[in-house]
Amino acid sequence: MNSSDVVIVGGGIAGCLTAYYLGRKGVKATVVEREAIGSHASGYAFGGLSYHSGSGIPGPVFPMAKAGYFLHEDLYKDLLETTGVDTHYRKGSNIKIAFTSEQARDLEEEVAWQNELGIDSKILDLAQVQQIEPRVNPEAISFRFIEESAAVEAYRLAVAVMQAAEKLGAVLRHGNVVGIKRNGVRPEAVITESGEEIPCDTVVVAMGPWSPEAKSWLDFAVPVWPLKGQIIRLEMPGEPLACWFSYGDSYCGTKADGLTWCGTTEEEAGFDVSTNVEAMNSVMSDALTMIPALADARVALQTACLRPMASDLFPIVGPVPGWEGAYLCTGGGRKGILLGPGMAKVIADLITDGRSDIDHSGLLPSRFSTD
Repeated sequence: MNSSDVVIVGGGIAGCLTAYYLGRKGVKATVVEREAIGSHASGYAFGGLSYHSGSGIPGPVFPMAKAGYFLHEDLYKDLLETTGVDTHYRKGSNIKIAFTSEQARDLEEEVAWQNELGIDSKILDLAQVQQIEPRVNPEAISFRFIEESAAVEAYRLAVAVMQAAEKLGAVLRHGNVVGIKRNGVRPEAVITESGEEIPCDTVVVAMGPWSPEAKSWLDFAVPVWPLKGQIIRLEMPGEPLACWFSYGDSYCGTKADGLTWCGTTEEEAGFDVSTNVEAMNSVMSDALTMIPALADARVALQTACLRPMASDLFPIVGPVPGWEGAYLCTGGGRKGILLGPGMAKVIADLITDGRSDIDHSGLLPSRFSTD
């Protein structure tokens, strides 16, 4: 493979990681980003690395999620060594809370299938959890406990990954890609808004929620849409929370920056990234349900980001139907930071080796083909 033949459209975590893993294989990619690295979901996400639940888990997403979890540990060490950036990767336990008998039954079912997948998951009672974190809501009746979990600072990760990729020969270019010039079934160049053509014979579209813009370039509809999520970061008195907590689709936990992050909303609001009081109140309500002591905390920051959600809620990873040398790497949704290394490594493997050891058979773009 010629070292100048790959162009990656998009400088979020998926695009930067693809450049990084290609660089590890000796391929120097060009990343084209119209704004700044990690300027959207990749820079504002909570960065939770829990591979034991979520859309497609258990199911076709699990192999990718598990691969991503373990790749993150190696990634943290390499980025710290090569760039000096501490991405705040930290391991910790994860506790999910139930307040009703129905929720408690759901936790027991969850523990059962998690154990079948080899995840060390178990049910704890209130007294056991209070030994871990005494500020948990005493009205809870059951808890699912998993020791193996982690989190990372998403923005630091995105910046460090791009720096590492550049050290491996990648080039970052700012511009707005508006098309792909093709020669038969292969790309020949990507075309920017200024009319510049960047020669290549391989293109990776990693544009997050903007991936549908590539429909006219690829003659393939990319069924991805933006799901807005708002997060609040709290300064809370006393000791940091001892672990990460979740309740329903909400979570809270103290990150390495010393702030307790609480989220998140799920809003179909197009590309609006403004924050609002309604979202803050919603997030805070669930946080207080988990940890009533957060009532004494101060809101330090509220952020919003757009996650790329595929129509079936699974990532889209692999070759574009009808092309040779065109790939999609998008749709990480609420677990984009966790899934990012696995998604990117699959693309790098396919480009260089034609195959990957990470099972992505249920995530291929061809599942949306209408042929």
